This record gives sequence, structure tokens and C-alpha cells, in this order.
Amino acid sequence: MTTRHFVVALFASSLLQAQAVVSPRFCAATEANYDNSLPFGYGGDQQSYQQIHADLAGLTASWSSLSFRRDGFVATNAAFAPKTFTADLWFGTGVPIAAVSATYANNWTSTPSRVVTGRAVNMPSWVQRPSPMPAAFDVVVPLDAPYLWNGASQFLWEMRVTNQALTHPMFADAHRGPWNSDSSGSLPYGNAPFCVATGQTGAYLASSSFVINGASLDATFGCSLGVANGPATILIGALSQDFAIPGLCGRLLVDPLVNLDGVADATGAMTFTLSVPFTTALAYTPIFAQSVCLDALRADPIPAAISRGAANTIPWGRAPVCVRVYHPGDATATVGFLDPSNTNLGSVIRLN
Repeated sequence: MTTRHFVVALFASSLLQAQAVVSPRFCAATEANYDNSLPFGYGGDQQSYQQIHADLAGLTASWSSLSFRRDGFVATNAAFAPKTFTADLWFGTGVPIAAVSATYANNWTSTPSRVVTGRAVNMPSWVQRPSPMPAAFDVVVPLDAPYLWNGASQFLWEMRVTNQALTHPMFADAHRGPWNSDSSGSLPYGNAPFCVATGQTGAYLASSSFVINGASLDATFGCSLGVANGPATILIGALSQDFAIPGLCGRLLVDPLVNLDGVADATGAMTFTLSVPFTTALAYTPIFAQSVCLDALRADPIPAAISRGAANTIPWGRAPVCVRVYHPGDATATVGFLDPSNTNLGSVIRLN
């Protein structure tokens, strides 16, 4: 694959960002890279939760509901049965993300609008892990009346949850990314079975990393614990999937746009680094990778090993796209908790 093809693939993936009124915007049509059990049961049947979004500034819209979707990487679990909860919800404008504090009231820049008062919400079954990903936005909180958003600042919402019928957590799709970082590294994803290549003792792995160097983006893709000195390829795409191929030891986890072909070294590892022009249109674009290698000595019908997936997000080097403030177990808290200062985390939401 040429550098030009990789650039085309990156810009094609960035077009996914404008599919719906979803935040983070780049998650409209693709699974995010993390999960969030707040405010859906972690720590008890009451929750106080705020989330601020930097990518909805400049957008004008009229919204009638706030929706969430199940995480696609959390395994099937019979405990994620249907439940109900009572929601109180506020919308409004918030401080810049870098200024977010643990004190809820300090994060509003104007008087918030109460858009839901004591509404009973039905949460459907999230038992089954979705395939393909992402899941549908099926936890819907209707607003009491349409809310007009003028896009003048960061969008902030606050939800107070009470009366959760069950206290087990339910994991929503969420984005976790770097905070003011010029680099990012991948996280593994995918559920068992995992392929162990001939001659190895651990699962076959893929990886990726991105570094912004001025006007360039250095993208590194690799694999490890494959078949030593054998041919291999790295599949790269902007969408994840979870597809079983009969006869293959693992599952196809990437909808590939491009592939990088090569030969692994004596340890079963292979690495490619590409430098492409960086623009902010690529920032926060999710990139998924997975490796496949020839494994002629396998007993499986298909003589190949396929790695676990590697989920990553292209950094921006600026403030993150969404941040949460939370207090499990207390629906009346005035002060919550922030995630560590070197990361940001927030649920993927849909407003419509």
C-alpha cells in the first residue's frame, strides 16, 4: 500500500463523522474504543453525572431526546437484563473542557435548562453483545419539550438517576482519548477465542500508534507473536466488526480499507511506519487494526492465525472532545469525581 492510499483511507474514514447528531461526532457510524458504566448502575441505584462535549459548538439544532447505546466490546452477560430508572436531566452551555472541575455548579456558564423532570425510563436488555457493531441507540430519554441548541459554546448535560430497579452496571459505548496529547497508543479488543500462532505461547497481537510531528502524522502499525519469519498482513479500517469465519482460529474484527503486507522477523513481529500530512479533519478519527499470518502447521481448516484487534484514535494535541464528572451512589451530590488528568472519557450519545 502506498502512502497516498493511506491518506485516502484516512480522509474516507473522517467522512463518517458527519453522519448524525452524535457526540463524539466521529462515533456516528463506528464503535468507540472504551465503555462507561455510569450513570447506569455502578456504585448503586442512585447516580449524579455530568458530561461536557467540545465538538457540538457551532452546531444549531432542536433536540427532543438523549440516547445511549450498549458497548460492543463488553462480553455477553446475563446480568445485563432490562431495568428501569428515574431520570432528571439538564441541558446547557459549559466551561471549556480544560476548565472542568469536580463541582457540578461550576461547570455551567449559564443557567441550565431542566429538560426532563422525574421521567421513568425503560432500559432494554443489554445481555447480548452486539454483532455487528456499533449497537443501536436503544436507551432513549425523551425530553419534556424540544430543546433549542445554539452552538455558542461547549454542550453540557447533567443527569440525576434514582430508583434503578437493579444495581448491576450496564456498560454504554464510550470514547477514551488522550488529554492535550500529540500521541496515542492502541488498546486491544475482541473476545475469545484468541489465536496462538505456531511456535508461540501467547495470543497473536496487533498494535498501532500515532504521533503528530508538526505538519505530519506518523502512523505505526505492527503485530507480534505471529509465525516467525513468515508472511503476514495488517488490516486497517475505520470500522470494527465481529465476524466468524468457519475454519479460522479467531474472528475478523476489522472492516478493512487497506492492508500492509510483509514478512515477520524471527520473533513473529512486523512493523510499518508511514508519515502523512496532518490536518485537523483527521483528529479523533478511530482506526482499527488486525493482523493475519500464514500458519501452515495449524490443525484448523484454514492454515492462518488472526490477531486480536487494536483500537486507536488519531490525536489532536488539543483539549479532549468529552469529559465526565460523576458521583456513584448519590443523586444529590454537589461535588463529583474527575478521571485522571492524563485521560478523558465520556459516553457516546445521540441527540435528536
